[in-house]
Amino acid sequence: GINAEYGEMWGSSSRSDRYISEELLDRADIHTLIDEVECNEADRNILNCSADIMVGHDCSRSEDIWLQCSEPQWQVTDAALTHLSNRTKDLEFGGSEGLLLVQVEDGKSRQWGTVCDDYFDDLAANLSCRGLGYEYAEDWGSEPRNSRYVPRWLLEEIGIPVLVDDVQCDEWATSISLCEAKVGPDNDCDRSEDIWLRCKSGKDDEDDHDEDDDDDDEQGGGGILDFGGGKATLNLNKFHRKWRF
Repeated sequence: GINAEYGEMWGSSSRSDRYISEELLDRADIHTLIDEVECNEADRNILNCSADIMVGHDCSRSEDIWLQCSEPQWQVTDAALTHLSNRTKDLEFGGSEGLLLVQVEDGKSRQWGTVCDDYFDDLAANLSCRGLGYEYAEDWGSEPRNSRYVPRWLLEEIGIPVLVDDVQCDEWATSISLCEAKVGPDNDCDRSEDIWLRCKSGKDDEDDHDEDDDDDDEQGGGGILDFGGGKATLNLNKFHRKWRF
């Protein structure tokens, strides 16, 4: 199979024969098996596209597709809200409130990290909560409340960097996957800019993480639904929800 983030160039016609000759394909009994591949703009995986597979076609060898792919780029694959459990001293994943962590991959490795507050706004917060399975963000922000969910020293100790920056969503966006962002370890963000979220589903959430509100908390927007000293371990058994960028 082919696993790449971007196709730098692609085509058919004579160049296909430069990779594998028609004669060799015929001799190896390799046939055209897929036709009429159609992908929507929102599709992030070839498996989400429609196609006619092994149902007959009217294609000739000159229509065989070739690809020239670029190096895989960082992309967000999962996300969750997390907080440090006072009881177990573990980072607990899941629930409707906490520091926003994302998992990114570059085709070779995967890593967990935080999201920076640069350009992050009410729309991005609401879409993020919706991507986590809730309806909207009741509240969100960064410093100082982010360090109440997970202390900065702990993030540094267990090697969780800032991995998503400059999240920008157009006003028509209905999914976080339609927003733009810089993904990867190269950014100018500080720990004070890590994003936290408090999501709501329109009813009381049994798994809400209780936190007392301080008057001096920096609060992002909330409730605007325009669209929709201890060793810590990552307790993935409590990772209940996923977020696809």
